[in-house]
Parts: sequence; C-alpha cells; structure tokens
Amino acid sequence: MILKSILIQDLRNIEQANIEFNNRFNIIYGENGSGKTSLLEGIYLLSSGKSFRTSNTNKIVKQGTDCFTLFGRTTQPIEATIGLQKSSKQKTIKINGEAQNSAVNLAKSLPALIVTQDSHKLIDSGPQIRREFLDWGLFHVEHNFFNVWRAYRKLLKQRNSALSLKSSKSELDAWNISLAEIGETYSKYRRNYIDELSPYFQEYSSLLLNGQSFNLKYKKGWPKELNLLKCLSSHYERDIITGRTEYGPHRADFLITQDETDCKDRISRGQQKLLVYSLYLSQIAYVKNTVGTDTLLLLDDLGSELDLKHAKKLLKLLQERFTQVCITTANLESLPLEQLQDVKLFHVKHGTFESTN
Repeated sequence: MILKSILIQDLRNIEQANIEFNNRFNIIYGENGSGKTSLLEGIYLLSSGKSFRTSNTNKIVKQGTDCFTLFGRTTQPIEATIGLQKSSKQKTIKINGEAQNSAVNLAKSLPALIVTQDSHKLIDSGPQIRREFLDWGLFHVEHNFFNVWRAYRKLLKQRNSALSLKSSKSELDAWNISLAEIGETYSKYRRNYIDELSPYFQEYSSLLLNGQSFNLKYKKGWPKELNLLKCLSSHYERDIITGRTEYGPHRADFLITQDETDCKDRISRGQQKLLVYSLYLSQIAYVKNTVGTDTLLLLDDLGSELDLKHAKKLLKLLQERFTQVCITTANLESLPLEQLQDVKLFHVKHGTFESTN
C-alpha cells in the first residue's frame, strides 16, 4: 500500500496537519521536539492502533484536548480511507467508513514498519520483541496465522489459569493436547518463516556490512528432542510450582549467527544498527515478493543513526529496491540526498509542516 495523505489532529504538539505524501521518499526535517517523530507516530498508530513510543495512548493526546484524530488515504493497488480516533474512554476505528471491532484490519490496510533509536533492542533485548518481529511478518504472509496466534494465546491463558488453581496432571491433559496441537502449528509457521527469510537477511546484511556473512537460527521454545505434548506433560511439576507454562512458542526466539555462533555479544553497536536495518529490509522484501504487498518504511532520525558511508549504502538500497519511505532528521545536511530520486521535503516547526520543494 502507498500512503497518499494523512490528517492529524491533537496528537502531541500537532494541533492540525494535513500532509500529502510522495509515493517514494518523504524527508521530514526540523529541530528536535518540533513534531517530526510525532508524525511518524501518527502514521504508525494508523497502521497498528498502537504507539511505538508509549503503551498509554492517553498520554499522547494534545494537552487541553479530549482526543486525537487520524485520517489517512491509501492508494495502490486500491484506494481506501482509514480513520482512528482515541479518547480516554473510547477508540473508534473506521476503514472505508465502516466501523471496526479491532485494530487488526489496520495492519492489513496500511502495513508499516519503523526503525527508531531504540530498534537495537531487536537484537540486544529479550526475545519478546523478536517474537513480535516474526509474528508481524507471518500476519502478512500466512493466511491462517492470525487464527492460530489467537487460538494459542487463548489456550495458553486457560492452561495457566488451571495451573494457578493447582489442577491435577490428569485434569491438565485436555489443555495439553489442545495447546500442543496448535502450538506445533504455530512453531512450524515461525520456523518456515525464518527459513524463507534467511536468504534475504544474508543478502542485505552482506550488502550493508561489507560482505560479512550472517545467518538466522530459530529456537522453538522447548527442547528440540521432544514434541510439545510430551514436553508439557513431563514438566507438570515445574509448571505447577511456577503457576505458568514454561515451554511453548511463547518462549521462542531467533539468533543472529556468524560461523554458527551467536554474534549478539561479538558485534559493535554500529554493526548492530546495520543488522537491524538488514532485518527490516529483509522482512519488507520477503513480504513484497511473497504476497505482493508494499510496506511503508519509517526511519526516525536517520542522520544520527548511521555515518555518511553507511547512510549512502542504505539509501542506495532503498532507491533501487523499495517503494515508499518516510525519513526524519534534525540535520538535513547529514543525509546524502543525492542518492535519491523522487523526493519530497517537509520542514516542521512547532507541529506545523510545510513542503519545501
């Protein structure tokens, strides 16, 4: 999908902004605190119903107002409208004028990924963020994935509830069978996704990191010598003590390896940033090649994240292989814009946006 325009009202320091985007590159520049990241936050909210900056969306309503409103228009392959309004009491989502019960369809209507200054956590933080990375991709390429994901979460919650009530081993058998069946399917989806994503990651990491070879390795979340049903049954005593299910896809992870070794603690911060970009570019390219869907890429404060040499490499890749990109920077001169064609510039000051070309 291509985001054609967005209307933002009362989001952080943006009282009202109506922005028409370029189909390829959109560069948003201005001083820190001017509203650059708030624009990306608005786009991301419109694509997911969530903020990447806070879990409490009540905090992002402009001071002195009751709610924020977002309205976007998309095009290619079809034109659509997306609306999101959020107050402290209510969230309203509409797609093509029709009310939605959840934010799920936002992601289908406007797929978007963001790389921020905190995106290094994809590599050096706990596995939850990496599981979310895998599930975002699976949501877009595997037709039945959302149903499997939802069923697994429901069954896991029910089994954990039974554990907290100290249910007997025989009483847990029914939960074990159901959870294992759906969990094996869930894990198979993820393993296949990693297997198919890996060649893309090898290519993009090699291009950004001077020919170095990196790979992805999936860890399913329980001992590899056991099937999930046997694992759940054999760890009853431990689960009863902790009151939660110790093993399953909710414990899965993936590693970035080099020469068959986890490279998490062997790479520099600069390499880490480039590997994060490689992961996101790989995911966008894989989704595009698998289901034909374009993903809007949001890059926050790119000028401070990469040195000039690597920024040139990244922008060259984006120009050659990717579609719509929004980039923010506090210093326009820090970006090698000569690498790009078809660029629209926006200057932002005090939450007001002005096209400058």
